Amino acid sequence: MKNKPLLVIAPLLFAAGLLFFFLMRAQPAPAQFELAGNFAVPGLVAEIIAASPDGKTLVYTDSETRQFGWVDISNPAKPRSLGSFEAKQEPTSVAVSKNGKWALGVVNDVPGRLDILDMKTRRLQREITFPGQPDCVAVSPDGRFAAIAVENQRDDEDIAMPNLPAGYLLIVDLKGEPGNWSTRRVDVTGLKVRFPTDPEPEYIAINQKNEAAITLQENNGVVIVNLENGKILESWSCGAVSHKADLTSDGKLELKDDLKNARREPDGITWTPQGNLITANEGDFSNDVDKDDNTFVGGRGFTVFSRQGKVLFDSGDELEREAIRAGVYDDERSEKRGVEAEGAAVMQTGGSTLAFIGCEYGSGAAMYDLSDETRPRFLQWLKGGASPEGLLQIPEKNLFLTANEGDGTISIFQKK
Repeated sequence: MKNKPLLVIAPLLFAAGLLFFFLMRAQPAPAQFELAGNFAVPGLVAEIIAASPDGKTLVYTDSETRQFGWVDISNPAKPRSLGSFEAKQEPTSVAVSKNGKWALGVVNDVPGRLDILDMKTRRLQREITFPGQPDCVAVSPDGRFAAIAVENQRDDEDIAMPNLPAGYLLIVDLKGEPGNWSTRRVDVTGLKVRFPTDPEPEYIAINQKNEAAITLQENNGVVIVNLENGKILESWSCGAVSHKADLTSDGKLELKDDLKNARREPDGITWTPQGNLITANEGDFSNDVDKDDNTFVGGRGFTVFSRQGKVLFDSGDELEREAIRAGVYDDERSEKRGVEAEGAAVMQTGGSTLAFIGCEYGSGAAMYDLSDETRPRFLQWLKGGASPEGLLQIPEKNLFLTANEGDGTISIFQKK
């Protein structure tokens, strides 16, 4: 009689253990990536990259040699240069049309310029000029629109804001051949941000609904625009963060100081599968008033926002803790903006949803499991070239890439 409870409980424990075993087997293993290739561009730097629809050809910007360059990555381990196009002035961003025929490169010229380049011949098909200095170009997933952030940024970061003329969003309707493409201008002044007359749009991400999410970095804000009609759908401030950080360049890697009320001031932004937004909070603008108040800029991490601007998750000091653990944290940046999270990308592959946060002073990108968008989980630090600027995911090829401004390389990571 004394053994009867054990006879009842034992089968239950066995069944529970068996169920746990099968549930664990059903979960996809965390994705891991390895460096497949590190391509040194023929010029001097690589900043922004885009890919052909088949994922075999890259286009990148080189602001120092004022070129757009092409790279064949049919074999990711052996990338090779395909040639270049002389932009004459500084190229700032590039995208590729959905049909793969055209590279759309924006150039910081007077006036600003969109160069439409043949992907095969690398020859100029058409120029579209517009007032102001462009910073980013993106093509909608359905290929109907291109969106250009005409930032009109300050020539010197010490120049006070507002600094006119105001920036704006330029929509390009990609109907038919490039000769038929037309443009529309969207005014993004008057929003509830720090400097309503000087929005300075920075980076653009477009979702499946043709909604463009645009960071207003110096204004610490985000605006969402419907590309169909140019209507502003949402706009909000990104707020501030307080957490531990290393604020002293003394050779000691210790996150013991208090980073208080630091404006996030995001640069890169990306949509998530559930319609939320991830921002990379690099920081940019401060003035004499900020310095007197000991106000910091840059959140030194990343944030998941709802489309209405509600904070769903903030990485706090985790990004820099992982950078220290990976041996890529530069203590000389401690008194400035730390690792400077600059780019954000999301990729779905093999049943996993991954978020990548590129860090300009972190020699690569942090990779997170994004299966729960309110609780991203750190997986791996991808070590690549110096000062990554542009990020690119190619899920069809299980590839993730960084364009590295610091050493003029493109790092190609492949899923194991």
